Amino acid sequence: MVSPDSGDGGHQTLMQSEFRLNAMRDTEQAPRYLACERDFRVRLAARLDEALARVGLKFSMDSVDATRIIIELCESAMQESILSKDPTPSVATSPYAMRTLPLVLQALTMPLNGGK
Repeated sequence: MVSPDSGDGGHQTLMQSEFRLNAMRDTEQAPRYLACERDFRVRLAARLDEALARVGLKFSMDSVDATRIIIELCESAMQESILSKDPTPSVATSPYAMRTLPLVLQALTMPLNGGK
């Protein structure tokens, strides 16, 4: 699994797209691909839980599901950046990500103490 914004000009995003397409075409590879995706999301969710707790927040839904939403938003922003021929594709400078990611993060989190 790779970061959707690794600073490599979008090459890792392109490779990840190829892996995904290959898994969709090859039913024997699909279960391994899905397991790898799930493992990545679980590990990233744990790190995000830790980071949120440090600032007094937690996800308001299942952490792995929230992480998947965030990953998919970032992947979509990176894909759009690549398709728009941005000379330096990046989620960090994507107008879509800059518009939506803060709102999505706000919607997916709540105070650690449950708002009390």
